[in-house]
Amino acid sequence: MDNSTKALVEALAVTRRRYVLSILSDHRRGLREGDLATMVASMETGDALRDVSEDAHRRVRIDIRHRHLPKLEAAGLIRRDDAGTVSAADNLLSEAEPVAELLEAPTEVTETQERVLENAVRPRRRAVLSVLEASAGSLSLRELGERVVTREEDAAVSDVSEDRLEETLVSLHHVDLPKLEDADLLAYDPDARTVTRRSDAEFDDEWLDESAFEAACDELSNAQAGDVWTLEGRENVIARGQSLFEEVEDELFIMITTDGLLEEGCITRLQDALDRGVDVYVGSQTWAVRDLVRRRVPEATIWEPQLDWLNLPPHREKLGRLVLADREAILLGSLGEPSGDGVPVETAVTGEGEDNSLVILMRELLGSRIDHLDHQSADFLDHLPL
Repeated sequence: MDNSTKALVEALAVTRRRYVLSILSDHRRGLREGDLATMVASMETGDALRDVSEDAHRRVRIDIRHRHLPKLEAAGLIRRDDAGTVSAADNLLSEAEPVAELLEAPTEVTETQERVLENAVRPRRRAVLSVLEASAGSLSLRELGERVVTREEDAAVSDVSEDRLEETLVSLHHVDLPKLEDADLLAYDPDARTVTRRSDAEFDDEWLDESAFEAACDELSNAQAGDVWTLEGRENVIARGQSLFEEVEDELFIMITTDGLLEEGCITRLQDALDRGVDVYVGSQTWAVRDLVRRRVPEATIWEPQLDWLNLPPHREKLGRLVLADREAILLGSLGEPSGDGVPVETAVTGEGEDNSLVILMRELLGSRIDHLDHQSADFLDHLPL
């Protein structure tokens, strides 16, 4: 498989990039970035092009400009010129089966396909799904671990050290199997330590073994670890934060240092996240911020941090906002000197992926207490090191 096909498969694991590639594959002469953003927003909302709101267009345009187009260009899947035109690479669809079908009908991807795509970028999870696809029934954790590790090592289980097998079993038990169960792709009984494929989770096993994912996913996982980028300007920072609010699935952890940072669009998206069943935690030492959240988003967990660790020394920038979504995507924004309109200039660093260096650093900085957010108490909140 050539590199362009590998890069294409990697891109298919991200919904918005899949939409970008699908649109560009139908417009071979290219599109202006603004027109591309309108079409992506239309795909996402289901609205006609003329009905796409300015807000939706703005957020999508900022997101694809700073996150997705650079990645796709670096992978050789798109081209951008000085005039702002974006076009697809000439070989975009070559040898891309079965994934080319996803580009031809990107909005028709089933929920199961989405979940497989998201998890198959992790080689070990891909191996788990492949093993279960080939098995007749349930497997014990050890049986599954032995089959997975033999694939990873390309060796007989008798040639694999007990330490290597134990490492695999620990990873499966604590990380991979819970993630796959959350995605409704299997059932895992941690007490009996048995694993069963969900009978209603049908997926194409070409994606799991000798498929386009086989060579692509390792490169994607490695790339994610160093994927940290900078945003300049309040509009860009807000758009990225709101994008995380929209994409979060389980848990949203927010720190705000001063009022004026939670705009109406942020409040609306926090409300939407709660309606989706997301656990939302908001901390601030500023009474006005806590009061705003208490009034407008009463279902969120609110507390007053005891240590002002987000403040840097005098005459330096002040950290303004922290957003940690599902513990896999991070936004860390800073406030500079006020501009002519009196509003502080904002910049931010952001990254995503559970192996992302910035995400890992922030999880370590927050400490082990973040693991207990689902079991909050007033005493616990008082002792958060924030």
